[in-house]
Amino acid sequence: MTKAYVAAQVRLTQLKSRLAGLRKDESGAALVEYAMVVGLMAVIAVGVLSTFDDKVTVAFNNIGTQLAGNTTLK
Repeated sequence: MTKAYVAAQVRLTQLKSRLAGLRKDESGAALVEYAMVVGLMAVIAVGVLSTFDDKVTVAFNNIGTQLAGNTTLK
């Protein structure tokens, strides 16, 4: 066997070992689950706000009008 072949075998063994370690590592699983929950909450929020679009717009306009009427400079 040549030195290059032995070196390639060693590198392949190291790569297999690293991949096996990554497969067993579950530290990122919780992050993915939280990201999925946040994404689902965002989709639900957009759906609810688009359903009540007119009511939300009127409410914010009323609040803005009241705030604008109550501002006085001293």
